[in-house]
Amino acid sequence: MKPLCTLFPIFALVAPVFSAPVLKLEAGALKVDLSDRGRLLRLYGAETDRDYLHPNRESFLIQLKRYSGKELMAPRRLEILSSEGASVRVKLVFDRETALRVLLRRERGWIHMEIEGAEGLEDIDAVRWGPYYTTIVGAVGEFFGVLHAGKATLGLMTLEPNTDGECIGGDGRINLMAS
Repeated sequence: MKPLCTLFPIFALVAPVFSAPVLKLEAGALKVDLSDRGRLLRLYGAETDRDYLHPNRESFLIQLKRYSGKELMAPRRLEILSSEGASVRVKLVFDRETALRVLLRRERGWIHMEIEGAEGLEDIDAVRWGPYYTTIVGAVGEFFGVLHAGKATLGLMTLEPNTDGECIGGDGRINLMAS
């Protein structure tokens, strides 16, 4: 019986690291897996057979920054609201029951991401797509928001005039901020 007591604490420490995806998106050669908290578990390029997600940094689909806080706030949970054809609608719930409703639509080789609604935004300073930490470190240009390395290219493009901020970093980080 003693070995079971020894294995349980080890399992308790390992289980959060290896969480199973609750949402898998595939668009052309791009495969993205999300956890039950909206954390990216995989950012995979089928053409190169590589996962480009940084192994030691957490990346979330969206994070928030409050006026009253200094740190970005990650979602507490991701709920799948509907799935129809190429579109999936999810709800990302943050602390104080602040929530965002997001449309994720698979296109040919890319994923369209759009905030469709929000609740409890009274103290929200900014909404940030990402940051997505990757192993791709070659930047095409800060304002283009494109990382490139060999056959792999990752980019974020805004279609909203109120979106700006740090498009990329020289460390393989890519994100967009809307305020």
